[in-house]
Amino acid sequence: MDLRLNQNKKMNIRALVKTTLNDTEITGVKNLFAQTPFSAFIQNPEYEKVIDRNALHVLLYSEDLISIMGYALVEAKKKLLTTISFGPICADENLFPLLTASCIKALQEYGFKIIRFQPPDIQLEIWNKTLSHLQEKFTTFSLPSELNWSTLILDISPSEEELIKSFSENHRRSLKKAKNENLVIEQVTDINEMNDLAKGLCKMYAARKIPYDLEIEKERLKNLFVFAVEKKNGLILQVKKGIQLLGGIILIKHNNRIFYLIGFSDPDFKNIPVNHLLFLKSFERAKSLGCNSFDFGGYGRPGYADNQVLNINRFKDGFKGGRIDYPDTILIAKNSLYKFIYTNYIKLGRRKK
Repeated sequence: MDLRLNQNKKMNIRALVKTTLNDTEITGVKNLFAQTPFSAFIQNPEYEKVIDRNALHVLLYSEDLISIMGYALVEAKKKLLTTISFGPICADENLFPLLTASCIKALQEYGFKIIRFQPPDIQLEIWNKTLSHLQEKFTTFSLPSELNWSTLILDISPSEEELIKSFSENHRRSLKKAKNENLVIEQVTDINEMNDLAKGLCKMYAARKIPYDLEIEKERLKNLFVFAVEKKNGLILQVKKGIQLLGGIILIKHNNRIFYLIGFSDPDFKNIPVNHLLFLKSFERAKSLGCNSFDFGGYGRPGYADNQVLNINRFKDGFKGGRIDYPDTILIAKNSLYKFIYTNYIKLGRRKK
């Protein structure tokens, strides 16, 4: 197993990059995950099975190598590029700047030349300290092509009747229409049902001219079933009319928030507002799991979103959630040469499109 230890004596934090975690480490990180004050839905260590072979773990210890102070699950692309999404998690937000710098230093020592860092929704003061700290220690830059994360958060604690009243008029009409279609919302409890969900998802991809591989999607959705259902990190719902599968949704839980990860509706049944009812029932099921807020899983920022994303925005807007803009994604290069190479590689790729 490939391990590399990086020690930063000045900060008294040690970062350990690992390909796998043992049971004790997983338990420690899951405890930390439950204490993390910001939303870090894909930083559950068990999510590595969804990322599969591209996953690496960064454990951030106090100097005694006993207490886990932070953790990041990162997605690697060969040995050139890795991505930290909404991490590293930590129980104390004030440690975030130091833990982030140690995490990035360890990944550089491990061999990565470019690190894409997508920050969590953290206090502005702490983020400013983090950004300043990273700019002092590393070669940082940004690109307009990088995803800058925004989302909508809906308070789902009111009753279903109160929630519906708060929705847009169009959404209320759509819900009435959907309820007249005799649709059945079911919780997926059998992993074999994921094959049908994968087919439905790929059918939607085909209609939107998005490249896909059915076998890869089947495997990915089965891994998500294990993570969300078997390990109780979320839930999966599907909607049917008779025996016809019309749509599905996969949700991930982090403390009292549930996050929309993947969903689809059958493009052959556009006249039935499947997603309106599916999301409404998702709110109800999420509340039964102890959640009081629903994260719509991303929102395309104006000026960067294409027409398809803007249509998705309009659908999400109808539920009247509050918009949150996360800090912008930044890139950290090993040195100025790799910054130059990566920047021009991205520009070349965009010109070819």
